[in-house]
Amino acid sequence: MTDLITFWGCELNSSNKENTWAPGRGGQLESTLDDSDEMMLTLSQACVGASAKENEWNVVDVQTRGRTGNAVQHTIMQLKRSSIPHCQLSILLTTEATFKLVQGESSKVVFVCIEF
Repeated sequence: MTDLITFWGCELNSSNKENTWAPGRGGQLESTLDDSDEMMLTLSQACVGASAKENEWNVVDVQTRGRTGNAVQHTIMQLKRSSIPHCQLSILLTTEATFKLVQGESSKVVFVCIEF
C-alpha cells in the first residue's frame, strides 16, 4: 500500500454550483498507486473568497452513496464572510461525491486533502 497525500480543491460559485470528485486512477497519480490502494477524500477545511458578499450565507451540500448504496445528501458547511469565513472539517469519503452550492452566489473555494 502506498502512503501518499496530495492536495485538491474546487471552487463553487454562481456559474459553477456543482463539482464532483470520483475516486479513480489517472493523471500524475497513476504511477504512484498499486492495486491494493484505496482512494479516500478527506475534507479538511473550507472558506469563502474575498469576493463573497459580506452578509450572505453560502451553504454547501455533499451528495454521495451510503453504506447500503443508497443516495444521501447532507449540508456540510454554512459560511458567511462577515462572521464565519472558514471552517475546519473532518469528513472522509470513499465513493463519488458531488459538492453543491445550494445557497449563496459567491462561495469561492472548498479546500480538501486527498489521502491514499
